[in-house]
Amino acid sequence: MTIDEFAQELNLKRVKIRGHEIHASCPFTERHLSGSDTHPSFSINIDKGVYNCFSCGSKGTLEELVSKVKNISISDALTYLEKIGFSKLDRILNRPKEEERPEIIPEGLLLYYDKVEDEFAELYRGEIDGNECLIYPVRNVDGSLVGGIARSTQGRWHKVLWNMPKKLYFYGENLVEKEQPIVIVEGPGDVISLRKSGIKNVLGLMGVSISDEQIEKLLFLSSEFVVWLDRDKAGSKGLQAIWTKLDNRATVRYVDPFRALSKDEKDPRDVYEKYGPEKIKKVISEAKTFFEHVLEDNRN
Repeated sequence: MTIDEFAQELNLKRVKIRGHEIHASCPFTERHLSGSDTHPSFSINIDKGVYNCFSCGSKGTLEELVSKVKNISISDALTYLEKIGFSKLDRILNRPKEEERPEIIPEGLLLYYDKVEDEFAELYRGEIDGNECLIYPVRNVDGSLVGGIARSTQGRWHKVLWNMPKKLYFYGENLVEKEQPIVIVEGPGDVISLRKSGIKNVLGLMGVSISDEQIEKLLFLSSEFVVWLDRDKAGSKGLQAIWTKLDNRATVRYVDPFRALSKDEKDPRDVYEKYGPEKIKKVISEAKTFFEHVLEDNRN
């Protein structure tokens, strides 16, 4: 039996085949809050004999999957798999140990979306939960896919994809050069705007909060940073949190957006779209340390 035929036997929906992997909507709809896996997160690796849903967290062996989907015993599921040519011995030899399973997302999940040609970012377009979205893949330092951010083309709606543990990663970390100054911004759009301005070493928080895990990753990558968050209360709170966690551990300069930007400029993306690369570079070059900001406040 072919892999495609096997997917049909399991009655999987929105199926994509990539090599020995099946990607589809999760068959365990009751485990999803919306009642369905609206952005396919389910993966089966035939060689290793394992399945995993990166949305609801369901995972197990191939025989366990067949048992659940077909409502048969594990013994009958094993017999069924042997008959259609999926040897248990081969699967055991290829199966990773439980503790070796990383939080890596199969590349095949990107097949559901149309790739957008963009020299500054890996970018896709597709529908998420009924919204037309741009999808920004998130990769770890070694380039492996760990999740994604979907942002609606209408307004500022956004969603974290494939149950990504956001506190562990930055957007763009696979492209930064170690031991060089890094600019920290909030979202993918800000990262891309800085890249377009010629600033390549830039990371996106994918929000304003920063975790201890992210702090340790920053210190692994560099010892010098410029932080430029949005011109709002959330951005101010995020700046304070970063200063508290990086104080005395690295050289950090901060952009004061309330001074550097006008009221109609909220973030780096706004600045780039209105004024271009030179204004971006100027704002970053004028960033100051926390104590330089305090001294400036006292002088004023």
